[in-house]
Amino acid sequence: MSRLPGKDGRGGEPPVLRYDGRRLVPGDHAPVEEIPVALTVNGVDLATLIASPHDLHYLVAGFLRMQGLIRAPGDLLTLSVCQDFRSASVRIRGELPSKLKTTLTSGCGAGVSFHVPGAAGKPVQLPSAGPFYPPDALFSTMDALARAADRYRGGGGIHSAAVGDGERLLLAAEDIGRHNTVDRIAGEALLRGIDLSGRILATSGRVSSEMAAKAASLGISVIASRTSPTDLAVRICSELGITLVGYARGRRFNVYAHPERIAAPGPTERIRGVTGVILAGGKSRRMGSDKALLPYQGGRFIEAIQRRMAELFEEVIVVTGAPGQYDFLPCRRVPDLYEGMGALAGIHSGLRHSDTELVFVAACDMPHLKGDLVRHLCGLTEGADVVVPEGEKGLEPLHAVYRKSALPAIEEALRAGERRVVSFFERVSVRRVGREEVERLDPSLDAFRNINTPEDYYRFRDGGRTAAAAAGPKAVAFVAPSGAGKTTLLERVIAEMARRGHRVGALKHGPDGFEIDQPGKDTHRFAAAGADITVIASSDKVAMVRRLRDAVPVEELLARHFPDADIVLVEGFKRSALPKIEVHRRGVSVELLCRGAENDPALVAVVSDEPLDVDVPVLPLGDPTAVARFLEMRFLRARAGT
Repeated sequence: MSRLPGKDGRGGEPPVLRYDGRRLVPGDHAPVEEIPVALTVNGVDLATLIASPHDLHYLVAGFLRMQGLIRAPGDLLTLSVCQDFRSASVRIRGELPSKLKTTLTSGCGAGVSFHVPGAAGKPVQLPSAGPFYPPDALFSTMDALARAADRYRGGGGIHSAAVGDGERLLLAAEDIGRHNTVDRIAGEALLRGIDLSGRILATSGRVSSEMAAKAASLGISVIASRTSPTDLAVRICSELGITLVGYARGRRFNVYAHPERIAAPGPTERIRGVTGVILAGGKSRRMGSDKALLPYQGGRFIEAIQRRMAELFEEVIVVTGAPGQYDFLPCRRVPDLYEGMGALAGIHSGLRHSDTELVFVAACDMPHLKGDLVRHLCGLTEGADVVVPEGEKGLEPLHAVYRKSALPAIEEALRAGERRVVSFFERVSVRRVGREEVERLDPSLDAFRNINTPEDYYRFRDGGRTAAAAAGPKAVAFVAPSGAGKTTLLERVIAEMARRGHRVGALKHGPDGFEIDQPGKDTHRFAAAGADITVIASSDKVAMVRRLRDAVPVEELLARHFPDADIVLVEGFKRSALPKIEVHRRGVSVELLCRGAENDPALVAVVSDEPLDVDVPVLPLGDPTAVARFLEMRFLRARAGT
């Protein structure tokens, strides 16, 4: 293989070439520099450090400190670094241990340690004694780390770490090895006399066991990373009282050890002595499909109520005639003990299967549970077998509290063939909560809203949108499994809709953390420095990248960013309530996503390369004109025929 000529055309370093989408062109990216540094301590060849070439005296001092060979600046008798010869010579107080067993670490470039990292011998902190940090302190430290990462912005390929007190950075370091960044901080802190006890260590890379152990030696109280920790790092932090935070991105993070040091509201205390019961045994005859599985707020109705129930109760039980159909729910699923007897049998089963004396019962299609109202009802149970609120249409027995003492009366009613929930009320003690009392906690009585027909569903779904979203453009989501040709179809349909004179918008559902900018570009540098919104504009085009603190509903995205579009074609957002067209390709799709176990009433058409027996129109996959015509007739009737 012939050698590529250098930038000067006479050999040497090969040029950097960048593929610009059409061809290879000269680029200006400078690879990150690394050098080997031969370390001699007390005349003994101790190790070769692979590192970035700057501030090597901090790296050497920190390496020796982290290996336990020095503890104070006075332990360093001499320290000299010769970058030209790539060597460092150190004399320390005392002798080196006679036997040093090396351990290859998980660091970049195969890091070396003289011990296996662990919790033994490290100081144990007491998180309940502080210091305590609010989430904003972690976010500001991570943002400051990004702003301090000068060499990363210059070309990437380098790790960074910093130590802060929640308000400002005290130290920052960069290196090709993420473990080296901690050594550099340790060395600079040692030589400058900076105490790191109780501080926050922020790092751009994965938190390994060695990094956790080093942080513990420095007295660090919180470790925060943009990525994940290893399981051994979690164990070390747990044993030593260090708060360990991962995936600190945007305005979110995960806490893997000792969350008590984070000064943020925790989950509201759950209601003691009461089990949450969800009734999912209805036939949904008027709906035509299982309404528990209808799409709602990016999931399904029953998922919304299960999540809300889990916030309120220690245990949640789903009573259903088909327990296997709800395997996706993280809770116990139990069958009716009196089959075919409706909601009354569901209440009976919930009481029989619960481990508590009381149960709160709600139907699976009531996703607007109000925590304050539920707590109020559960607090009125003394001396009562049933606590039932009153709504617009009278009593709401499917949003009520029941005691096990009501079981004999319920079973008597079931054996007599009674299906009405209120049929046994005359035989037990019932506490009725009047409408005025309910409205003080739920003025709109939303907690009792449910759905029974497709019209109810669409009205309920659309009513949940914001006013801004309701004013948004027409939109339809194209969904499909990977490989079905969804993107190619959309590309051809967009072209056909534009040819017909429509202003077409396109919205794609991307993965978390996606990047469309390129490292080294000005806009990427602005974003890395901490800009929440970055815009680039020219005379004919404008683009914006906005960092989100919370997920934005698709309806709001449509209203905010597509005010002038006649129609927006959306790729993905399968869990949304948008009208959907599913793309089906023989050999790729086993069954329709919207007509399998999850029957999505928002499906309006299927685009397929084979005939299908389905309850919506089937359009030919190879005919974008037919798809465009359908979109016009269904969503743009006023413009049809243009």
